[in-house]
Amino acid sequence: MHLNDMVEKALSRALSEGAEQAEVFTVKSRTLSLYVEDSKVKNLEEKFDVGISVKVADGKKLGEASSTIASPEQVDACTDSAVKAARVSEPDSFFQGFGLGGEPMISKPLVWNEAVAHLDADKLSLKGMEIVDACKGVGDVKIPRGLIRTASIETEIGNSNGMSTIHKSTMVYLHFTSMTSSGIAGEGEESFFSTRLDMDTSAIGASLARGAMNSARAVTFKGRSDAPVFIPAPHLAEMFNTSVGFSIDSENVNRMRSAWVGKVGKEVASPNISIVDDPTDPRGILSATHDDEGTPTSKRSIVEDGVLKSILFDGYNASMAGVRSTGNGLRRTARDSQSLYQLPVHVSPINMVVRPGSKDRDELISSFDRAILIERFAWPEVNPITGAIGLEVRCAHIMKKGEIVETVKHALLTGNFFESLKKVVGIANDHKVQGSWIVPTMGFDGMELVGTP
Repeated sequence: MHLNDMVEKALSRALSEGAEQAEVFTVKSRTLSLYVEDSKVKNLEEKFDVGISVKVADGKKLGEASSTIASPEQVDACTDSAVKAARVSEPDSFFQGFGLGGEPMISKPLVWNEAVAHLDADKLSLKGMEIVDACKGVGDVKIPRGLIRTASIETEIGNSNGMSTIHKSTMVYLHFTSMTSSGIAGEGEESFFSTRLDMDTSAIGASLARGAMNSARAVTFKGRSDAPVFIPAPHLAEMFNTSVGFSIDSENVNRMRSAWVGKVGKEVASPNISIVDDPTDPRGILSATHDDEGTPTSKRSIVEDGVLKSILFDGYNASMAGVRSTGNGLRRTARDSQSLYQLPVHVSPINMVVRPGSKDRDELISSFDRAILIERFAWPEVNPITGAIGLEVRCAHIMKKGEIVETVKHALLTGNFFESLKKVVGIANDHKVQGSWIVPTMGFDGMELVGTP
């Protein structure tokens, strides 16, 4: 059954059953996943998924249902469930109606890749083993766990107010860990996000090996250091997401749990920091002309020269605040493509791009007499309410004028990330895609590395 047929059938059914308004989200996906265990291909898995989510409104009473679809009858059954749910629900005073059709959209980003959409298992296995072999070629290192997931995703959204949108995209997500095979245990980690199969398998494998070997030779850090701390893109992106991402989520703003409530137009970061949400960027897995409610997206300045310019809204939270949606209501994620119709709409960045600097990372760090370069945290999460950090450092380098003088572990990086955002000492030009963020390596003052006495 074609997605368009599902949308039209569900809309017709909902209105004929007495719903005043209806909105339908449909999705079809193919996912191919490669699993590596102990440096060998453990499993290859191919999944096809077709599903629907139906929202209906009876006045201000709302109902929603979702289902996997294998036959036309299941569309009717899902729609009937949504209508029944609306009839027994309590009125929602914030509901103002589903989106309107006919709104202008941005030019379509190039996020569909035929090679990914039609990738076969043999080619994916080859990619996985290239990473394993490259890792082994650098040192005595193995791959305990590895995943490469590729997917093609097609969505169609329509509602009874004339809104109709179609989107096609591909995604590639990789996450591998490494471990030294003998001697002192050391661990490494690599991830990769793209809409194309443009991963450098040799570089990924070599980085995994170096990470494990660096971790193995690291010594326990003693004392304290308040030298500038440089954090690379993979970890920094998660720190941005759990702090800035949380703070500009309109649900958190509406519920007064964002640290940036009332700060639009005020300074929240160093003048060196500018961030845009850019749905036109083809590097972003979630880039699209519209969000998963059918609302048009737009390139939007979030932080400009350190000043907060805007926050992100989906349809519901926009209604609560009495404003228009910014086109940031998503079901899709950057890591998976299965059962998207079962996921609730949530406020999400489309593609947050942090403005890079002009120097490469090594050149930037070498300009400091002393610096700390983080290689790996246990988990790079910021307290989203307070900004506090107390991150376990698994591997870091003590640097003097760009040269490594000691590699350390068993330490905590402490401080407040919101405060350190105002104390940025350097931004490199090494942009990397990490989920829905594209960030470079950045250096901060105001953090402290704490080890044993």
